Amino acid sequence: MLGQGNRGVSIGVLVALSLGGWSGVLASRWSAQAAEAPPHPVFEPVVVKPPRPAPATAATSRRPTWPTSRACGRSGARTVSFRVSVQRSLPVGAKRFAGQVREILCDDRGWTASGSVRFRFDRDASITIALRGPTATEARCWELVGLSVRQTYSCAGSSEAALNADRWFDGSPTLTMSVGRYRHLLVNHEVGHILGHGHRGCSGVGARAPVMMQQSKGLDGCRANPWPLGYERQLTR
Repeated sequence: MLGQGNRGVSIGVLVALSLGGWSGVLASRWSAQAAEAPPHPVFEPVVVKPPRPAPATAATSRRPTWPTSRACGRSGARTVSFRVSVQRSLPVGAKRFAGQVREILCDDRGWTASGSVRFRFDRDASITIALRGPTATEARCWELVGLSVRQTYSCAGSSEAALNADRWFDGSPTLTMSVGRYRHLLVNHEVGHILGHGHRGCSGVGARAPVMMQQSKGLDGCRANPWPLGYERQLTR
């Protein structure tokens, strides 16, 4: 914002340019008035504070604040706490994404059905469920598991489930299931890795596929299934 002294100078210059020969007269009058006025600073001192350094994740993610008491599952079961992160460039709010993830994890058909685990969202948790774009997912999966997901798939290590946003929004081109059901499979499969489960294969033609099967890479005769089977729900860690 310009100070009054600056505005005076600006007006004087503009008038001088516009009126040509009158510039010297106007400049003299302006100088005389300035000399009679009591001294004061032309510019008020402004203290500019350097920007506060942002956390490493702040530039790429948004995180909602969830009450730590918002847990689901059988009381007394092992509690697994998660925080949720969403890459800023994605067209979904962090709170909405967190609600969708929570709805899947708290479904009676999911991991809580065994009674051995319950889930709680906590912004200070050490485990993250992150929604990232394909390029960011690829980079993160190299960090988490040391493998390429070809910017197509998702992955999970012990501290994070990195969900590929292309799959979250569009589902899988190789599976005949709705986007909503594929999201169930995506969350349950990657969280299953965090819980300690490895990949499984088809148990027989026509059977429901285990949720820990890499179903988007082929069903081997099984039927697509987004929920953990009974024998899968036994926690390994």
